[in-house]
Amino acid sequence: MMQDYRKRIGSSAILTGVIWATANYIQGDLVFANVLLALTAVPVVWLTFLSRSRSGPHTSHLVAQGSAGANDVIVYWRPGCIHCDRLRVGLGSARDEVTWVNIFAEAEAGEFVAGYHGGNQTVPTAVTGSGELLAATPGAIRASLVMARQAD
Repeated sequence: MMQDYRKRIGSSAILTGVIWATANYIQGDLVFANVLLALTAVPVVWLTFLSRSRSGPHTSHLVAQGSAGANDVIVYWRPGCIHCDRLRVGLGSARDEVTWVNIFAEAEAGEFVAGYHGGNQTVPTAVTGSGELLAATPGAIRASLVMARQAD
């Protein structure tokens, strides 16, 4: 979706920068060519970040809903979402106890999240197996996981 569009723009910027820098090297303007190559590094870094943030844990929405117990936590996330990345890091080792569903991987997951947020696909969205909406903060999710351990 949006990631593919950004990748195309980034790839075009890199190619344009390299061609323009090469032309300036040929014409003998080494300072301007070096500036262009330095500016071309920005989209390279950007594309590297996008490719890393596209990956991550993913469980099918239907599988997550079908196998979730009342005390399980399901987090709906999307690639490139800084809040989702912060949540994942903030949970530390507890992130392995959470089921992660990528809303960009399945239309049903995005529609499910939109149902909670008045049509907006707001992420991260944390939901318990019983359907309770949690504040998607590390503290709220950890508290839910602790309660789940005590219930078992």
